[in-house]
Amino acid sequence: MQIIELYKGPIKSDTTNEYAKELLKLTDEQLAAVSERSKNEDLNKGLSLKKYYAPLLDANIAHIGAFSVEFQNLLLTIHSRLSLINEQIDQYNFYFKKTFDENMSNSNRKIITNNIDQCFSAISQQGRMTCDFIDRLLKL
Repeated sequence: MQIIELYKGPIKSDTTNEYAKELLKLTDEQLAAVSERSKNEDLNKGLSLKKYYAPLLDANIAHIGAFSVEFQNLLLTIHSRLSLINEQIDQYNFYFKKTFDENMSNSNRKIITNNIDQCFSAISQQGRMTCDFIDRLLKL
């Protein structure tokens, strides 16, 4: 069963679930084409990225020793991945704000845009890995 089907939290969305299921059916080449088309359509729009936290884990970090070593490792890995994602989101937001500088040279704008793309790629990669760890945790 896909992790998206297991989710029962407050931001559950049937529309998002169906969209994700359709995307999972695509080949890598088709996904790249969808991504490129979306990128070209959204040239003058910014992607709003939100930070995520694990406050229950933060509050109970001292008590995870009661779980198996594997469970502890996965929890701490997920926790550290969230921190890495949030740091990348801070960096992304910094670069995104820079794009509104009207006095920026074209060469600097290209550098900023490249940095934004790199941040988004890193966030995406970390997000996928975090989801994989969550999936492994749920299967224990």
